[in-house]
Amino acid sequence: PTPTPTPTSNVTATKATKGHNKAKPPPTIEDPRVARGADNTIVIKPGSRTVVLSRALDEAPVCEPHVIARRIRTQPPKTPPQQQHPKDGGDSGDTQTTPLAVAGASTKDATHALNDYECDLDRQADDGSLAARQEPTWPYLDQCARTVKSKAARKTGSLRAPLPPSALLNFNAQSKPQRAPGEETWTDVTGCPDKVFAVDALNISPAEPYQLFWPVSKGDLNCGPNSTETKANLRAIWEHLITTRLGIDSSSFNDYKLLILVPTLHKRAALCAYLDVAFEMGFGFATLHEESVTATFATGLSQACVIDIGHTCTTVACIEDGMTVPGTRIRLDYGGRDIVRCLLWLLKKIKFPYRECSLGARMDRELLLERKEALCHLNLDDYGIQVQEFRVRRPNGASLNYFMKLADQVILAPFGLFFPGAFGLSAPAATSAFDDTVCSDDALFEEEIRVLEHMFHTAKTSATPAKSSASSGPSATSGMDTGPDGGAEGVGSTAATNKRRRVSAPNLANAAAVLDLEACEFPVGIDQAVAHSILRCGNDATKKRMLSSILLTGGVACTPGLASELEQRVLWRIPRAYASLADQAEVLYRLRDLDPKLTTWRGGCILAQLPSMKDCWVKREDWQAHGPRVAREKCPIAW
Repeated sequence: PTPTPTPTSNVTATKATKGHNKAKPPPTIEDPRVARGADNTIVIKPGSRTVVLSRALDEAPVCEPHVIARRIRTQPPKTPPQQQHPKDGGDSGDTQTTPLAVAGASTKDATHALNDYECDLDRQADDGSLAARQEPTWPYLDQCARTVKSKAARKTGSLRAPLPPSALLNFNAQSKPQRAPGEETWTDVTGCPDKVFAVDALNISPAEPYQLFWPVSKGDLNCGPNSTETKANLRAIWEHLITTRLGIDSSSFNDYKLLILVPTLHKRAALCAYLDVAFEMGFGFATLHEESVTATFATGLSQACVIDIGHTCTTVACIEDGMTVPGTRIRLDYGGRDIVRCLLWLLKKIKFPYRECSLGARMDRELLLERKEALCHLNLDDYGIQVQEFRVRRPNGASLNYFMKLADQVILAPFGLFFPGAFGLSAPAATSAFDDTVCSDDALFEEEIRVLEHMFHTAKTSATPAKSSASSGPSATSGMDTGPDGGAEGVGSTAATNKRRRVSAPNLANAAAVLDLEACEFPVGIDQAVAHSILRCGNDATKKRMLSSILLTGGVACTPGLASELEQRVLWRIPRAYASLADQAEVLYRLRDLDPKLTTWRGGCILAQLPSMKDCWVKREDWQAHGPRVAREKCPIAW
């Protein structure tokens, strides 16, 4: 039978009536704190050694050591190892030489000395890199020395004349300390404050019962098993600097926005901790951005391969139009701190007059860091024997002045950036950017992880028979992004890192190259890392543009001669198949007269003034209600 047609006039009328009576959604009202733009924005860059912060419209930032000293109440202060000083005007002899100062030192002694150094510098860290620094370093140092000696001076074109080592050894062995005029000034702690910050913390006398904490190391939180204490240290340092150096009262933090610059390779736990600290301090809005991206904003480059050489690690990433090119991010576990360690080993080899110098003593580390920044260079035209004077501060007695002779030691120490074996490094296991301890209750994100794990297994099975020639060089990467969507920042794993998920991105074209790096046994230098990162770009045109815009940032980038040496070595690392791309390679630094230490900070200030940043701020109430989910939607970084 034919169905009876249903009348539609009444239904249509009913729908129209309901639509007519439905109330319109209220217009979105923009928060006045966001509408103010950069006027109420604070930019902060927390580093392993230094924290840089300012208002977004300030001309110059505040740069302070990122450290806090807490008073020890339960036990007396520990005496720093090998801190016995010689008598005024006397010779201390060679009986207290550091175990790492001579070739052939036992692994047990070397490990003990490294633990003294690492535990004092990274007091809260569960640092797994100690085992990676136990190999003998002298074969690599000899390789650096042969490379430097074989290079001709760039101005004259002739080989450098060999320097007799006896001229250094005899002078340094007979050099005796002299009493320095005047008295040392230490931080006044007569009131027994519980916390001392920044420069004042470093200037506390070693005889006082204080312990130093560095909350950030290698671009990650230096927390070990206790993240609560590290977050408390971060909050105390930031709040102290903002209130005292920027003049902003803590009661008005709700009216301000905080832009936090994070490393290119990061862990989600660290990102969440930064936002937790910002909102616990009382800021109304906060967001995160990558340092490599902000460096391109500061220099006006739309495309660049950014190298950030910091105090504890080095990162490499290719940036294109404000976004990180997938598969180009690399982190190397060495930086300025390792140059300091290598410099001490080289000085001990030529009988460093200050025999008691130890990496386990805080004042000695500060002395070596100062000498590194003042003396180290890679200018092969500037060589020869030079006499240097330095001052050793003593908490109990007059300070001493020393004289020493040195030659190529100031070149060999930073040359370890191209030969990381000179730092005592082996190829460490890669770390993953996906941390299960954060957002484990997010079902959507867990599903993404399962999909990527399946793709990783498929790529590994298909790539096992053949290996790519693009990754024939050795690698010491501790993190590498292997594909789009921020999905793979770990290419290798050991039993110590199996607690983290191993995830690879669905970039099957590069899967074989990534898996080949997993079996490498030797560390790579920054020149190899830069060449590998650039060759991972998508097409030849992008590779060529990246080669012509290699941007150096970070404190170690200020080393004289580093840019020219890196440029030559990157060209040498480019395979013959890409020889046509290497005709315009150029390493850039100090663009627009910017200090490499402040390049990323300046880019963050510029970024905070853009109208598009209005959609990137995370509100405190939204963070408390939704957690990391709202941050992934708002913050323009890979989670």
